[in-house]
Amino acid sequence: IYIYIYIRKVSDKMGLCFVCNEELDGQYVRLATARTSYGKELLLEKMAGVLGEEFVVIVNNDDLACNNCASQLDQIDKLEVDLKLVKNAMLSCIRKKYGLV
Repeated sequence: IYIYIYIRKVSDKMGLCFVCNEELDGQYVRLATARTSYGKELLLEKMAGVLGEEFVVIVNNDDLACNNCASQLDQIDKLEVDLKLVKNAMLSCIRKKYGLV
């Protein structure tokens, strides 16, 4: 059973973070266009991945995220990229050991 929650911005103010609803202090990123530093994935795609299939997130081009929320999404991206590298290294060792290269 999936619970669909439609998240949308209730305020027309550009001064609130879409994620945490805190006031923006002048430093923010646009969710629809900003990318993560490591995997180069759109922040809104990363956020959708974190929320999973239980949520449907509706983001428009004007939605912004504060630096803290953007940084957390970027950290998730870094950890996922690092995990993929470690898994690939482990798989490479197994392939080498059993002559599957």
